[in-house]
Parts: sequence; C-alpha cells; structure tokens
Amino acid sequence: MQRIFKTLIRPVVTSVLVLVTVLSFIPAAAWAGDEQMEFKNLKVSVWPEYDDPRVLVILEGTMVNASDSPFKGEVKWNIPKGKDLEIGMACEIVNGGHSCQPYEQKDKGDWIELTWKTTRSIAPGEEYPVFLEYYYNPIEGSVDKKFTFSYQPSYKIDSLTVSVQQPLKAENFKIDPAPSSTNTDSGGFVNHNYVYSNQTPNNKITLNVSYKKADPKPSVEKQVNNNNNGGEQQASGVQFTSSFKDAKIWVPAGFMVLILGGFISYAVMQNKDKQRADRIDRLAKKAVKTNRTKGAKNPLLVEEKKKLRQQLLDGAISEETYLQLLADLEEEYEE
Repeated sequence: MQRIFKTLIRPVVTSVLVLVTVLSFIPAAAWAGDEQMEFKNLKVSVWPEYDDPRVLVILEGTMVNASDSPFKGEVKWNIPKGKDLEIGMACEIVNGGHSCQPYEQKDKGDWIELTWKTTRSIAPGEEYPVFLEYYYNPIEGSVDKKFTFSYQPSYKIDSLTVSVQQPLKAENFKIDPAPSSTNTDSGGFVNHNYVYSNQTPNNKITLNVSYKKADPKPSVEKQVNNNNNGGEQQASGVQFTSSFKDAKIWVPAGFMVLILGGFISYAVMQNKDKQRADRIDRLAKKAVKTNRTKGAKNPLLVEEKKKLRQQLLDGAISEETYLQLLADLEEEYEE
C-alpha cells in the first residue's frame, strides 16, 4: 500500500500542490471579470519632466457600478514600482472638487496596488468620478533620455485615452508605438495621444519613449510646498516600540498623531488641489477671457462650453478648433 502511494498517489498530490502554488502567484488581473465597478472613461496623462525631473502621471475618469447591487468597498489602481515613487493625490471627485482619501499600497510583484475605500455606497448604474496623481522616475540617461511607461488596467475600461506630453526643450521626441494623433496646447506643449476601447485587466499598454534634452531643468517651475510632503504619510503604518505597550501612553499619543496627521494632510491636499487646478486652468486660459463678456448666465451655453472644454482636455480637439467652436457658440446664443 505504501509502495502504491509513493509510485502513484504522491506524484499526483505533488503536482496538485505545485499547480495551486503557481496559480496563487498569477496576477489578480488575469482573473478579472467579476468586478462590480468598471470605467466608463479614463484618461491617463504622462508628463515627463513637467515640474519635476521625474515623470508625472495623472489618471482621471468616471467609474460606474455595472452590477445589480450597491457597491461600497475598495477602489484599486495598478501603479509602477519605479524609483522615487511619490503619490500626489488619490481622490474621489465630489461636486467638481477633489476629496482626497487615505490610501494603502500593496506589493503585487511587478506592480504596486494602491487602494482606497469609497466614502459612500455606489448604486447600480451610478457613476463615481475618480482622480489619481503620482510621480516616479523611470528615466534613463542624462542627455539622450529614454523610459518605458506601462499601464495595467485594474478594471474593464470602455473608453481609454493615453496622452504623453513632450517636455518643452526636448528634441527628437519619439514614441513606440506611434501615436494616433498629436496636438499642441495653449502652453506650447505637444501632446501625443492614443485612444483605446473595451480594455480589460488583461490588456497591458506599453509605450517606449525617447528624446534628447540637455537642459536638466523641468519644463515649468514647481510650486514650493513648505509642508515637506507630510500628507504622503496618510496611509503609512506606525511601528510601536516597547515604550508604547502601555495603553495609558499609546492611546493618547495615537489620538494626538491622528489629529496632527489630519491637519497636515488637509493642508497638503489643499495645496495639491491648487496645483492641479492651475494646470487645468492653463489649458483654457484664452476661453476664460471670452466668457467674461458674453452669455455667461445662459445655462445651455454654459453646458455646451463645458463639453467643449472637456474635449480640449481629452485632446480630442486642438486649441485652435476649441476657440473657433467657442466663438461659434457665442455667436449662436447671441442671435
């Protein structure tokens, strides 16, 4: 009997254990398909050397509950492990403003999984706008530079736009594969755009970027943050030493840390919100001037202007086209 076990059963048991072990290491994205949430639309902006020597990545889009039951739980993002990773903002969008949330990071092998918990229950079919911003440093070289940007979706995405911004003083800028379109915004930045549809967590996007840039300075000057990035510690764990084992000591101390951390996080996030708002306002600076004198109180006109502005931000239309369409709208609503 023991001989039969050794010769027949043991190899089978061993094979099953090996298979289970291998499957346990397969990324969760490969098994996606049962998620309640998915993206209606998502834009990924990749800005190398924008206001920092690193690469700034901005993800903004609208999620939707595609299931038949309410959802309240974790929102997941896959972000690269690159050097000098710094999370800038991780936010729900509430009434057009950023409501930044405490987040956690988990090592998933090739990726870092960033998560935060929704602050409310998302009803079936309800939309949930989100925003994530981070810096990391995949850039190689001092003059002749190159880096690879990869994006691994964590949810199904109906409409995905990826836009890579060329640094102002960069020369011989190339991306492989080639973009589907390019446009120049009001700040003089050339944007290289890609459009995808019906993406799943199994559709990894990889872009190889290269360019020449002798000036080490970023394209624009970064606003000074006197808080020294204290808000980035909002999701970090705290390791207590033996001096904190007495509850009389660590409970009051813990409350003090939480209160202080809350004040610091709030101040930093307010600063981050302002920086992001400044970047977006740069894209529509000319439009603001035209809005001050014409039809600003007409709700239909305001709504049409919002749609045009979103198309501009998505890279779907150029600045010249945007201004022309805006002028046509003003003329139409004046009649």
